[in-house]
Amino acid sequence: MIHSWAGSKAVRSVFALGVVAIVLVSVLPAEYVSASTMNDKVAHFLAYAIVGCVGAVGFLYSKRLLPILFALVIMGVGLEFCQAYIPGRAFDVGDMIANGLGALLVPVAVQLFFKKT
Repeated sequence: MIHSWAGSKAVRSVFALGVVAIVLVSVLPAEYVSASTMNDKVAHFLAYAIVGCVGAVGFLYSKRLLPILFALVIMGVGLEFCQAYIPGRAFDVGDMIANGLGALLVPVAVQLFFKKT
């Protein structure tokens, strides 16, 4: 079933929207972002893992997947640096690590699983 969606424009569009959503939530001042009851690092990991998984399906058979995932990691690092200048937000190396792990580990696992099937 997933193979029928692999590489589709619809999945790639959802991936792009996910990236935009992460950027928007990351650059809003803290007063506009509701506090989550979830652990902050888990939330970062899940956000990047979900978007990365959608990207992994959208680019399942593409050589562009790894550069896109690395760009997602760089985006996460860059957004953390930006948060140092946003009211109520803070720079956090732990968030960078959670972003990077979510952006790479889960999507690569998805890629490896579906390439074998």
